[in-house]
Amino acid sequence: MIQNVQTFLRRIGLAVIAVLFFTGAGFAEENTAEKYLFRYKFCVGDVLKWNVVSQINMLTTKSGEREFTETYSGSTKVWKVLEVDENGTAILEYSISDVDMKNKTSLGAEEKTYNSKTDDKPAPEFHDVAEAIGKPLAHFTINTRGELLKKVRKFKYADSAEENRITIPTPENPIALGESWDYPKEIMLPQKDGTVKKIAIRERYTLKSVKNQIATFDFKTIVLTPLTDDRESQMQILAKIKNGTIQFDMKNGCSIRQQLDVDRSVVNPPQMRQGSVTYKSRFIEKYLREEN
Repeated sequence: MIQNVQTFLRRIGLAVIAVLFFTGAGFAEENTAEKYLFRYKFCVGDVLKWNVVSQINMLTTKSGEREFTETYSGSTKVWKVLEVDENGTAILEYSISDVDMKNKTSLGAEEKTYNSKTDDKPAPEFHDVAEAIGKPLAHFTINTRGELLKKVRKFKYADSAEENRITIPTPENPIALGESWDYPKEIMLPQKDGTVKKIAIRERYTLKSVKNQIATFDFKTIVLTPLTDDRESQMQILAKIKNGTIQFDMKNGCSIRQQLDVDRSVVNPPQMRQGSVTYKSRFIEKYLREEN
């Protein structure tokens, strides 16, 4: 009997050791998952260029009638690194070296186009854009996490960095595949009474893959402020709620590609008793590497 009890206890002991061994192994594996740190790298004198394409289609349906507007814009965006401090924070000069633009509507108007490389005289609606080509538009101060610390406009028609940027706010600490981080922001909506309504949003980034030091993130915009009964605000933020993917070059410390899409509709928008507005857009930005 004693021998049987001893045998039983030995078996239990072995089973407990096995459970502890495998549980410990699993715990160790979970905690040793590779993590990645994402930081921007800037060097004084560097000139960084991106090909930027923006396409917008807007369809308005009212009383059975349909109207559409199509807009295309292609450009080369240039960032020149002016200063870099001991912490890696940089001051960048932003300009646009060329543009190719097209506007078309279903209202019978002639398609409007402007190409800065081939057209000497732009149409009146493109005059401001043509005047800005090749000029410093703004200076941006950006830290190694890609956060915009300061913006100084240098030209009266300067573009918005929030709508057309090369940096994303990277997480403070290293992260593993599948992990996400959020970046809070506010969208300012001017109101008819002269006030400004603040819409709280959250940008969510998720690390999907890392291959050959190129990281791919999923990007999603989450609206936190309730807008269910606010058609006016729904219309105003229609173009700002974007989702997409972003690629980051870990070796060189820069964003190299992003694609952001919008596909949203508002039913019975303001000043329209019955109808809808559908807004679709695609924004693609690709880094132009220097040829060897």
